[in-house]
Amino acid sequence: MNPLTLLWVVGCFCLSLRAAQDSTDWKPVHCDSAKPYHGPKLHARPPASVFAGASGALNGSLDTNTSMRLEKALERALTATQAPAVTVAVGVPGRGLWSATRLGQLTAGEPSPQVFYWASAGKAFTAVVILQLVEEGKLKLDDKLARWFPDFPNAKVITLDHLLTHTSGLYSFQNDSTLRSRPGYKSPETLLAVAKAHGNAFCPGEYWAY
Repeated sequence: MNPLTLLWVVGCFCLSLRAAQDSTDWKPVHCDSAKPYHGPKLHARPPASVFAGASGALNGSLDTNTSMRLEKALERALTATQAPAVTVAVGVPGRGLWSATRLGQLTAGEPSPQVFYWASAGKAFTAVVILQLVEEGKLKLDDKLARWFPDFPNAKVITLDHLLTHTSGLYSFQNDSTLRSRPGYKSPETLLAVAKAHGNAFCPGEYWAY
């Protein structure tokens, strides 16, 4: 995958905001360098053994008892949420994989949903692909945003690492009330333009914000 394409994805899913609902709530900051972290205490990095233990193959299906329990849990969730549809997958390394899709109660004449909003699930996939490109030497975690978007606020000091760890300070387009009032798909260009127009909430590295 082209690194530029990934930057679009990072821009779409990893924009962060410490405070404020609209641009009138706060004053954008301009930074000449990244800042030491001053936010709430962060969780410690998981030990390598956590990832080693989760790296087994997902070949085959989970055992019958586990699959039946998951089926019942899915039906309860579908009833409780009244969602139009649910897709779920559970994989246990070394034991197998279970997945299912169920339709909920649709209003008369309502079409079956064909597209799901994945929202923040995309963050994990984005991070994995970025780190694979780092391993291949095609990207570096300290690469600056200015490499792709030189006119973005604080682009010369925001790194890929800041974007992936939600410490970049970029404004979250989700907080723009005008954008939220328009349902449907928004292009990466639109979302990045909104973030750029609002400016940054804090200097890169200074705080953490999801």
